[in-house]
Amino acid sequence: MPPRVESVGSRYLAITPQPPVNPTPVAFLVTSPDWPCLSKYVGGFYECGDTGTRCFTDAYCNQCVGGPYDGPCLSDEDCKTCTDSHAPCQTDDDCDGDTCVQVQTCSISGETCASHLPLATIDVSGDGVADGFIASLVDDPADAVSLAPADWGTTSYKRCSVSFEPCTTTAECDVGRCNISLKPCSLSGQDCRNYCTESAWDCVEDDDCTASETDTCTIAQTCEDYETCIYGRVYVAGVDIIPSESTHTTTYEVSAVCGAVAGPTAAVMPRWADADGNNVVNFADIQLGVLAFLWNFPIDIPPRTRLSVDLVGTYPCLADQVVNFSDILQSVLAFKGNKYDPDVLAISAVCDVPCP
Repeated sequence: MPPRVESVGSRYLAITPQPPVNPTPVAFLVTSPDWPCLSKYVGGFYECGDTGTRCFTDAYCNQCVGGPYDGPCLSDEDCKTCTDSHAPCQTDDDCDGDTCVQVQTCSISGETCASHLPLATIDVSGDGVADGFIASLVDDPADAVSLAPADWGTTSYKRCSVSFEPCTTTAECDVGRCNISLKPCSLSGQDCRNYCTESAWDCVEDDDCTASETDTCTIAQTCEDYETCIYGRVYVAGVDIIPSESTHTTTYEVSAVCGAVAGPTAAVMPRWADADGNNVVNFADIQLGVLAFLWNFPIDIPPRTRLSVDLVGTYPCLADQVVNFSDILQSVLAFKGNKYDPDVLAISAVCDVPCP
């Protein structure tokens, strides 16, 4: 049976195996109709063998020393920097009028960059309870994680799909959806307002309906069951998970691999820094980042997870599951019109993914 697939902000993909009672181990294959070269499996993050530092190539297990730039390297040639900005460079042309000089050397650690298991659990709602696993995409099928659906998310990770409250059965999940306006409502409170006959607005009395004299508040709405109680998700991050933009759409398709291949099901990524998924970046997205930074994230409203505002990290190209000022800054810049530009974010061509 195909897994459930959702986008979580612009840098994460959430996958939930279905059905949870199936005892057969399942792995996940991620592809994309928009990036035909992408074909990777869900596995652990790539890490340097001894230190556990996250990496993309063996270069990230080494370090430039003897100067201001401590970036990855394979040789001393990778440690050239501009004399004023200290940005990495290859020639003077990379320094915008400055000079590219070799003042540092590459300290070779001897470590290799490889996929590491097991997957780590993660608390994405900030309430102190693990909500699922955090994973990355790996090239080699041998590095893929294959678990029974129940093991991808044990009962301690079960959450209501909308409110994100812990649950044991769907009956414990209280959020529904008004049958006409499709707005969230409480099943226990049945708090859907009536609907105007012509203007199609929520209303309490006829004076709320102003389309015409015959526009009255008479169409009754009901709060219909909308949530399910689902097993914990696996949250996939990595250099291959990128947002949609005005110039391209990024759709990810996920297939369940358990002998045969089931699926795929798909999710479309929102635009860069669009935390609430409404296709616009505004102050609300910035506010969500600030609230998550203050550990006061409103898990009762979409997008419900701190990962939706985690945009950049310590390591190039990779969100780091920590919400800090760098993430808030990217939201502010996106609000001002900046686009997702992995080269600018990481100062590294290695971010040109998913299609190199």
